[in-house]
Amino acid sequence: MKVILILITFLYGCASAPQKVLDLSDYRIAISRHVWKEWGLWNKQYRRLDCVVLVSQNRVGEIVSAEIAECNGDENEKNTILDAVISASPLPLPDDMALFEPDLVLRFCPFCRIV
Repeated sequence: MKVILILITFLYGCASAPQKVLDLSDYRIAISRHVWKEWGLWNKQYRRLDCVVLVSQNRVGEIVSAEIAECNGDENEKNTILDAVISASPLPLPDDMALFEPDLVLRFCPFCRIV
């Protein structure tokens, strides 16, 4: 089983949505931007926030489970993250379903650098 890691960050949140989701990079950006729109926390108080959420989705992008694996935030921050993930359902799908993965790891880190 392959798991895709997706960074939910300020940079991806502001990125243009890809017109077509043709490759894995486009797929990651499309999901990141979609979830960011639901979360959209721009407040500087979240600068140090770093949380990992395990997500399972079905073949039509509907989220079937979401749980926080680790997080340095308080209960309110954790709840806003889980609410955003649930609200983002269904997630965008790739044009080529060979890129689809049912299990995703979403890392919420608004000001992390993309390496």
